[in-house]
Amino acid sequence: MESDDEDVSFYINRGGFPIQPEYWHKLWKHTKRNHAEEGQEAENQIRGNRLLSKIAVPMAPLSTPGMTAEERIICIQNYISDLNYNYTGLQFYEIKKGRPMSGLMETAKDMIKESLPIKCLEAVILSIYFTCGIEGMDRFPISFKSCFNSHHHKHIVLGIHCSGKYGALGLSRRKTLMYKPLVYRTLMDLILQYKTSYEECYHELEKIKIGLPVDHSVHSCERIKWKYLVINFKKSSNDDIKKALEKYSKQIKTKIYSEITPSTSGKIQVSPYGTNENLTVNKPSTKGQIKAQGNKSGKYQIKI
Repeated sequence: MESDDEDVSFYINRGGFPIQPEYWHKLWKHTKRNHAEEGQEAENQIRGNRLLSKIAVPMAPLSTPGMTAEERIICIQNYISDLNYNYTGLQFYEIKKGRPMSGLMETAKDMIKESLPIKCLEAVILSIYFTCGIEGMDRFPISFKSCFNSHHHKHIVLGIHCSGKYGALGLSRRKTLMYKPLVYRTLMDLILQYKTSYEECYHELEKIKIGLPVDHSVHSCERIKWKYLVINFKKSSNDDIKKALEKYSKQIKTKIYSEITPSTSGKIQVSPYGTNENLTVNKPSTKGQIKAQGNKSGKYQIKI
């Protein structure tokens, strides 16, 4: 087992709370493996030490009458940032993206209760929980795939649309790759801002995936559509990207998922808002058009 774990980037706590001894062992093993002598010294100083200073527990954001959507977003982001990014090598919460919305919201409640450091996906789940019920706000996941020094990296934030402006909530090692204020006039402006931020970190942004808007009910049995619009920056021109994002933005505003390309043999996509509007998706006739690709579960996604 030791040799099998050599290339593991981090471990996941699959045993819930309180954390079981085997997962504490994995945490310290990761520390010693990545920090050599300093890791062993840290373990000796911390494990069993009852005189360590107490860490302040962040207070969950409260919504008060008269608060604007922008003010609530700032409060939510401040709370997420106060939890801090998890560098321990042990992900404290197991996030299964295929779980129903209600199950993921229960995990969000655990995060609030335990107040332990989190990573980007956990920050998205918390952001969804705290923004549920905010009138006029659409939330949708935005996933990133970048390359640095021949190594690929993945990241995710929660895109937000409210009062005609776009922004995002999230958490990252880099401050420029997480929160974006609700000030961007178009979705294209928001995405280009992230692209610039990646370039400033010497990463090449290769691909983004945008999901469908998330249901506002914390008790919903629906699953989050994590991947709907897929944009490959290496294969797509700026005009193609702009057209695809404009089309997606229009669908967010109208809550109607309509034709993407001229209809030949379409498929049906159920609207996440509980109605049966049709989304017709077809194979492109020329290079550069938006295309849709099905999978075994019957879901469809738009690619350019």
